[in-house]
Amino acid sequence: MSFNVQGHGPGSSEHDFGNAKWKNQIAAVIKQSGASIVLLQEVRLNSENDINPLIEILNGKGGKWKSTTSVKYATCSYDLNNAVLYDEKNVLLVNDLSKKLNFRAYKYDQDNNVADDCRTYQFDKNHEQVLEFSFPKNSAQTFYVVNVHAPGPGSQELRKEKEQLENLYRHYKRKPIIIAGDFNMRRREFVPSSAFGDAIVDGDSGMYADANSLRTTLSTAGMKISLANDYDHFIVSRNSLFNVSEQMHHVFSPRKKESYDSIKIGGTTYKSTEEYKQGVSDHLPIMMKLNFSANK
Repeated sequence: MSFNVQGHGPGSSEHDFGNAKWKNQIAAVIKQSGASIVLLQEVRLNSENDINPLIEILNGKGGKWKSTTSVKYATCSYDLNNAVLYDEKNVLLVNDLSKKLNFRAYKYDQDNNVADDCRTYQFDKNHEQVLEFSFPKNSAQTFYVVNVHAPGPGSQELRKEKEQLENLYRHYKRKPIIIAGDFNMRRREFVPSSAFGDAIVDGDSGMYADANSLRTTLSTAGMKISLANDYDHFIVSRNSLFNVSEQMHHVFSPRKKESYDSIKIGGTTYKSTEEYKQGVSDHLPIMMKLNFSANK
């Protein structure tokens, strides 16, 4: 699952783990998705420990959820961090590549000076997470998960970020790789004429046969919960370890919907764009289900 939880910008101050209702709503969305790996963007974090209240709710009695965040290496403001949550009942985190020198050069860490930027992957805010997981747990067969939150639409920084993601995909696709998150780009902007031409982008059949993807950001128009841009995506390399068993869809519906009369999360029902934005986020969460080969 991937979800930009809008910790930054107008109306985002309540989207904080100190807000019990909002925290419970995010946990409810994760539980509803049934995901084993959850990618969050725009997470308000000053330290790794700030996300623990969410983990505690997910674990309840006997759960095995854990997390890792971009706090220790990101150069963004505290409310633009990334976080990945994973259920150790199903998957095991074996490596956090974003903590290594090709992503995190010492001089760049010290003063964020572009002249000293010798990182192999020069991400704008250095908050992109590149993680290696094993499935089943402790298996020798591993795969990569990349959590993305790209700069704003149409910016020069966004074009550079896309180039960095393309380079990373080329270098790491020797193993199965999943790149997901908020790209701030529509699907038609990088399908099919990009380095991702050999990948599954959002889905590989049916509603993803053309260049248009699923709308995921909220529109200001109308009284319904209406949607505008397709900025959130999954990019999955074709491989022998897993295949797509459910195309990308909103957590709240398996169909390609462009509006909702209402969305129910936990005990709260949202009936308008404004209600949902205030109570949850300005994005809808997306998910994709993968079927792993039994013989791996």
